[in-house]
Amino acid sequence: MMENVGREVYRVLDDGRITCFVIDDTLINGEKYPIVADIIKIMINIGFKYKERITWIKPEGYVRIGRRSGVLLQHPFPMYYYPDNIQESIIIM
Repeated sequence: MMENVGREVYRVLDDGRITCFVIDDTLINGEKYPIVADIIKIMINIGFKYKERITWIKPEGYVRIGRRSGVLLQHPFPMYYYPDNIQESIIIM
């Protein structure tokens, strides 16, 4: 899917323009995947030039949503941990 998006963005961008992807590693069925590296590789293969990765730390007091919250749940499984993504990466291509 991201390859299709990248090809279309690459097609419509004028020379000298940049695109940014706001992403970070993701958790799927309890396993963490380094999709930042995957997206960079996909975009380079399409023809983008990798310029920079900016790490954005979310502000204090950031409202966490649902299962992405890094809290220790008490029910139904005591001490079950969902990692909290308090940062995101901004990839500049």
